[in-house]
Amino acid sequence: MRSDIWIISPFGRFLHVLGGTLGQLLMPLIVMISFVFYQQDNFGGSIGLWWLGQSFMDCAPYVDDARAGELVLLGGTTGQETPYVHD
Repeated sequence: MRSDIWIISPFGRFLHVLGGTLGQLLMPLIVMISFVFYQQDNFGGSIGLWWLGQSFMDCAPYVDDARAGELVLLGGTTGQETPYVHD
């Protein structure tokens, strides 16, 4: 059983589908906000902003492939071969 199911499942199916990507984007955003607003450290905030940009770039290929399903998944098949299955 995946550990993130019990954290995200109370918020509905939509957030459950977005779970991994949402977590990947929320953590740098939280870091950026905490540095800028709570620590008054703009350099730390800029590192959080850089991290957020990197996270968006990491998510981009998967967002681009969402409809086509051409990327090879961890199981060795593509999204077209096994619909409703993702990494």
